[in-house]
Amino acid sequence: MAMDYCFLLYKDSDLILVVKDGEIIERGTHTELMNENGFYANMYNSQFTKE
Repeated sequence: MAMDYCFLLYKDSDLILVVKDGEIIERGTHTELMNENGFYANMYNSQFTKE
């Protein structure tokens, strides 16, 4: 199990579980989660936005 905000490390994982407030809210591969455009995709894309 890995917990981190460096999502680039997980792009090749077989299964990613997204946990928020102790509950699994999303699960899938990097590609599947990005296609869902949900919490994972928002967090992943936030790495590349400039403030």
